[in-house]
Amino acid sequence: MGFANAFWSALQGEVSEKELRAYRGSGLQTQELNAALKDAGARDPLAAWQLPDAVRYALLFHWVADALLIVANHLLDADAEAHPPTRGFLPRLTFDQAKALYVQVPDHLRRGFEALANPLYAPDCALPIDLSPRLPGTESCPDPHLRGLMCGVEALEAHADLRLTTLKRDLGEAADTAGGDAARETLARLEQAHAAAAARMRWGRTQGDAALAEGSPQVRTNAVGSLWDALADLFLLGQMLAMPDLLPETGSQQPRPKRRGRHKGRQISRRGGDRWSVSDPAARRELEHSRFGESEINAFWQARQWRVSDREADTLAEIAWLRERQQVEPVGPWAIRPFGTVYRAVEPVYVLGHRVPRGHDFYYDLTVAGGRIVIGLPSFGSADAYLYNTEEGRALRLP
Repeated sequence: MGFANAFWSALQGEVSEKELRAYRGSGLQTQELNAALKDAGARDPLAAWQLPDAVRYALLFHWVADALLIVANHLLDADAEAHPPTRGFLPRLTFDQAKALYVQVPDHLRRGFEALANPLYAPDCALPIDLSPRLPGTESCPDPHLRGLMCGVEALEAHADLRLTTLKRDLGEAADTAGGDAARETLARLEQAHAAAAARMRWGRTQGDAALAEGSPQVRTNAVGSLWDALADLFLLGQMLAMPDLLPETGSQQPRPKRRGRHKGRQISRRGGDRWSVSDPAARRELEHSRFGESEINAFWQARQWRVSDREADTLAEIAWLRERQQVEPVGPWAIRPFGTVYRAVEPVYVLGHRVPRGHDFYYDLTVAGGRIVIGLPSFGSADAYLYNTEEGRALRLP
């Protein structure tokens, strides 16, 4: 590109895409991972379902990396096609959005190769993975950016459709195989998820065409929202194709989280600090050895027969892992026994099959019947003091 074109791009507030070229080149690594997956037996979706978890983890991470590349590449290609004289330069919004997607690719490729290398592989991230981030300002994006989103969602939908078509064909050929009925039921649910994403894509495309023709800000906002929703749905669908156990429970719209490992339940010691192991540190400092605190914590564990179940131990470990990854942050102690920690989601997370939106508080409520997730709207009310365990006043006491 000549100096005049570069100067004109700078006047328009555009930035060089040079920094993004190395990320775009990681597409070669996705091809290498794909070849390694085929060597491991994952030549088609149905065969992949019969493979060990580690291989299916690799298949999932390949999909995630490939999908991120597809969307980001189409953003760049659409801008280059719309403005050939300024090829190599991008509007700031397009640059930032593409980079935000590209920078995630290396970690997911690493996870894919690690999974293939280790039969006992356990992922270091929560599953399923949400498509993010969607940067502020996309609602008023330039025309090429909107076209890039439209092309990206169509490419991703075609990719998912091909996998579903292959899966349907293979199931037809293997009609009498063991587990065929369960596989067909899974396929039906995957096709339902695909139909929902495709409907959103078509609506986004219709809105996008209208926005490009009319220039209506509201229509453009609607188009971008629908296209991102469709991209997010397809992003999840590809992961569920790799690991069908991420499919939501029947009647639920949210995918199930894939646990990174299993944790054994245990007995709680009736003396000492073990009784406060599920309590917020601030609550423990204030209540341990007090008449109220000791009475409440002992009554809590006595009602639970002094035990944490396998499922509860697993959930507590998952929340601790989310905190370690800084995907959630502690807010303060719950006002009622066992005075556990209330967390705030820094980004959307899944806990016990529930999706906690960004900025919402949640609490893992351990009761006699078991554990449940309570989600704020977006926060919980505050209490002036710790409360006895009554049906009234389930509230958060901020330290």
